[in-house]
Amino acid sequence: MFGWVLKGRAARRRRGRAAPGCRGCGICCDLYGHRLRATREDLERWNREGRADLLARVGEDQRIWCDPLTGEPLPDCPFLERTGPEEARCRIHETKPEVCRRYPTPAHGGRCVRGVKIDPEPEGSTRGPEEPE
Repeated sequence: MFGWVLKGRAARRRRGRAAPGCRGCGICCDLYGHRLRATREDLERWNREGRADLLARVGEDQRIWCDPLTGEPLPDCPFLERTGPEEARCRIHETKPEVCRRYPTPAHGGRCVRGVKIDPEPEGSTRGPEEPE
């Protein structure tokens, strides 16, 4: 019944992509990825890293993710890549916004939208996706 959980968890553990407990399904990104705001720290980090691609997608009031040409909010996070029916990966994991790094918060009971307990990423984590084995 829950084979996708075990298969997905093992694959992500090998690739080092997700916070401990995260299934990497991308549902949180699908639900919330289009209505987030960057922090001042995000903007400063992206400036230091020369990430004009990310900065171009920041709109009014630090809203992310917006169309770089029109400034209109995008319907989905442009950096979520579907890798399977129950798997996704963040293409900017190494520098993703703080709001994404801190999800789920204590307000969520530390559980994702699927109800899975997830350990938060360490402060200042730069862990990024590795190449598949």
